[in-house]
Amino acid sequence: IENGDLVYLLQTSFRDVAEMTVTTGADGIRPVAVLTPPPPDADSMTADDPSPDEEPASPAEVKSYRVVGDRIFLLANGYFTASGDVEIEQNSLLAFADSAEYDAEGTGLLLDGNARVLSDQYDLVGRSITMSAPGADASTIHARREAKLEGDDLLLTSAQILLFLQDDQLDRLVATPMVGRAAINADSVEHERPEATVQDFVLTADSLEVRARDQTVERVFASGSARSVSQAGDSLSVELLPEIAQSDWLEGDTVIVNFAHVGPPPSAAGDTPADVRLEVDDILAIGRARSLYRLAPSDSLAELGVDPPAVHYVVGSQIRIEMEGRQVQGM
Repeated sequence: IENGDLVYLLQTSFRDVAEMTVTTGADGIRPVAVLTPPPPDADSMTADDPSPDEEPASPAEVKSYRVVGDRIFLLANGYFTASGDVEIEQNSLLAFADSAEYDAEGTGLLLDGNARVLSDQYDLVGRSITMSAPGADASTIHARREAKLEGDDLLLTSAQILLFLQDDQLDRLVATPMVGRAAINADSVEHERPEATVQDFVLTADSLEVRARDQTVERVFASGSARSVSQAGDSLSVELLPEIAQSDWLEGDTVIVNFAHVGPPPSAAGDTPADVRLEVDDILAIGRARSLYRLAPSDSLAELGVDPPAVHYVVGSQIRIEMEGRQVQGM
């Protein structure tokens, strides 16, 4: 603990555990606490004792928190709260909120009020964010109410967003409303449907799942009144076209978008070249599928943006559109 005014209450016969409260001092410098959660129980790390020929299992790395706030309260070594423009740092992850609560034996870390989690892969905000088992091999981050995630290749908004991390790296994420359509007492924020923007495509549905292994978007799975809209062909729009044909779109009960990474292959060290770009490989609509896409008019004298394009409208139980270079190559 550094800075501020500190009150330390020892463990006694009438106080089960020690308590510590630190507040900003008269000099206005806010307190800083470096907190290290207790390591996992050694008995729970392995079921059997190692044989004489085996190396003992190395203890799991325990990652410390650096907490800054106007007031910090600590109870024993597995619980703390912080309030007043809280800042939390753990390795490469930064977190911000009006207040924070950490319970090693409960939900993990709760950020409440203007919550934000920032890493080198994404920027996640919400009115509240819960981080379960932060720093563990596998953990989740749950943003609620007006949740928004921004990454290099993805912009996602929803009532709630769940991130699933493996070894501190984003593996996949899920976005859904907080309540079902039949919930009449919920507000509009809780009903907000997820919307994902990837490259020139905007996807909306009742639920969205994004697979992002190796920190890059691989697949978007949209379920429930799913719709994908592309703005890549805006140059084909003309005033003569009706609203339904002002963009290229595909919809169905389920829409799946698969992405490919175009550019030089990764280096021997596994690093991805900077000039690798994300492109849509194909789009699949399943169940009550409809699609509309436009192509440049076949008339060589036609002028883009002035003369109407060729419009293809298709209905089926399943539609698959193949893409290349952001252009339709086949259906």
